[in-house]
Amino acid sequence: KISELLSMSMKVEFPESMILNSKALAKYQIVYRHLIQCNVLVKGLSIPLGSVPLRGATVQLRQFEVMKHSMLQFVRSMHYYICQNVLEPQWERFSTSLRERKFASVEEITNTHMNFLDTCLRECMLTNSKLVQLVGMIWSTCTKFSALVHELNNRIASRNLNDATFHEVMGKFAALHQYFLKYVRVLIEALQCYAARDCDHYIANFLNSIDCQFYA
Repeated sequence: KISELLSMSMKVEFPESMILNSKALAKYQIVYRHLIQCNVLVKGLSIPLGSVPLRGATVQLRQFEVMKHSMLQFVRSMHYYICQNVLEPQWERFSTSLRERKFASVEEITNTHMNFLDTCLRECMLTNSKLVQLVGMIWSTCTKFSALVHELNNRIASRNLNDATFHEVMGKFAALHQYFLKYVRVLIEALQCYAARDCDHYIANFLNSIDCQFYA
């Protein structure tokens, strides 16, 4: 995955290095990797399918577009939630605190910075191992789906596509979409459980940002 190749490093002089330390950079890296993965998936799922030169393919192509749209909608909703509901408001609170609060020590600034990062990680659902695993499974399925789109486009471009191959690929798309729906439903159920148990507003915000009934 491209996102896993991202590695952040920064040479920071003392005393700034007490705030932008290796632990803080590692947390920034986790968030940025998550965002990059969302962007990669949006780009991959937005690639249009070429013109299929086969008769009787209309119904399956419509089904394909519905499947791709449902994946793209979920990824976009996740990206919007991370940027607009988590990072932007949390950064505004953090920067306002830096401007208006009188800190007695560098340690207080460091703690405020770490609290900002920890909140971002938690609200991006990157601290709960079960949620991280479920989102990872969803991302993996979407990645396989977009890779299959690329493969099919290559077949179309090279005119190496017949009825049997087309139906086989469409079957793979359908299977991947079923896995996608399964993982999304499990994720939604887990989030609803956590929201009811812990009364975390950020989970409710994410659930409100997606159409849960669309994946029912």
